[in-house]
Amino acid sequence: MLWVMFYGLVLIRYRNLIPLMFAFMVVEGFFGFVVSTMHPLTPEYFAHTPPGKLASLPKLLYCAGMLFISVRRSTIPVTSSADETKGDELFRAEENP
Repeated sequence: MLWVMFYGLVLIRYRNLIPLMFAFMVVEGFFGFVVSTMHPLTPEYFAHTPPGKLASLPKLLYCAGMLFISVRRSTIPVTSSADETKGDELFRAEENP
């Protein structure tokens, strides 16, 4: 429950920590695979395949993809706000001669 509260806080308040959130999710998924490999549950412990076992690989792949998307550099050039204000001033000067 603490991780869910941490993820919610990051999404609402601290958007710069989103890559860290996805990194934690990837590590959590990787350790889940390690634990399930080291200590597998045999079919005598459950009647059918648990949903966590089915969803762990797609979750790990999704989080790894989102981590990659969140840390890659954008190829779109970014304009600074100072350049935009200069353009507005020039436009206003042209309107009022």
